[in-house]
Amino acid sequence: MNEPLLWAAIVAVAVIFRFNLGRTEACKVVGLEISDVKQGTGFQDAVTPPWSAYIAIGTWIAIVSLVGVMFWSFGAVKGGLAVAVIVVVSILAGLLVVPKPMSRFWVSRIYHSMVKREAAYRKNNDHMRADAVRGLRLRIEERLGDVLRDGGVRGTSLASGNATLASTEEEKHSTIAADFGAFIEAHPLIGVRFYDASLLPHPKEEIVRSLLHVYKIAPNKRTKDAAGASLVMLSGIQPDIGPVSLGDLPENFEAMSITMSKGKVSVLESAQAVAAADTPEARARLEVLRKRQDEESRLYRDMLARADGNAAE
Repeated sequence: MNEPLLWAAIVAVAVIFRFNLGRTEACKVVGLEISDVKQGTGFQDAVTPPWSAYIAIGTWIAIVSLVGVMFWSFGAVKGGLAVAVIVVVSILAGLLVVPKPMSRFWVSRIYHSMVKREAAYRKNNDHMRADAVRGLRLRIEERLGDVLRDGGVRGTSLASGNATLASTEEEKHSTIAADFGAFIEAHPLIGVRFYDASLLPHPKEEIVRSLLHVYKIAPNKRTKDAAGASLVMLSGIQPDIGPVSLGDLPENFEAMSITMSKGKVSVLESAQAVAAADTPEARARLEVLRKRQDEESRLYRDMLARADGNAAE
């Protein structure tokens, strides 16, 4: 057994062990810094790179193996010396080599890990996890932006400044949610009639993400309830409807109701319009649309419930 090579491996493993411990400390500090509750570990688990656990396990296996080999091959004295070397080297590495937890070295690496995870979730169409990671990423940009900029972060959304990006991202969600609110006002029969998704001011997926975002960060119950209700109403928007909406009530029912209240349209005329829209073909198509709407509305309610559950945690 090559003893010098073993000692070199022991020193190297001790340094790797201390660096991984430094990453763990940094994740805890960053997790607490971006958390609203400054107790416990904050968002430590969420910001910790998934692969760091494998490094920790591998490092411990290497340490136990090397120490075991030293005891087995060279006796108790050198085995004990190996343990002492690991402890001393780890302490010295922590004092002289490993960056501090809130240093730009660790914060930038944690941030880049979040960016990569968000992109991976988007690629896999896992938008719920992607939105959760993005929320944490924006918190890092908002609260640790100075550290990131000093670290020279490049090739990320911080290129134009983290504060500006966070503001722009919030404005984007607010704009999309507001545009859909205007769409609802312009189509008050949503929920009674089905409208084509091509009429929406933004892609349906973007509206879902924006409404969920507004729901999660809503400053008051009124805003939160409005975002939640709007998300559920989105299930009434379906593809392949065409330019004319479908439903039990005729397209011009609202206008007819207004004119009827003014005495310009009789109740009989209104009833005749409803009967004219009731055909076997229309009923069959509506049945398919209602099933699709029910499935989507349950999905959206589950999203809202999960959002409430995550907020409670």
